[in-house]
Amino acid sequence: MEKLTWRLVQSLEPNMYGDDASKIEAAAENHCILSVALDVMHELFEPVKRPHGGRDLAEDVIFSRW
Repeated sequence: MEKLTWRLVQSLEPNMYGDDASKIEAAAENHCILSVALDVMHELFEPVKRPHGGRDLAEDVIFSRW
């Protein structure tokens, strides 16, 4: 059995925290991690589209979009 791990990722917007390269890099890393999480969700579950606008509900939740 493979080991299961998880990580809590804080959403970072580079513009909110200045132009510091390390903060931009952290935001890019978080985006990559969230993209992998979205890929996993799409592999395990049928996609659910929002009734209004047809956006992917899992993507909106994972990326904290309204």
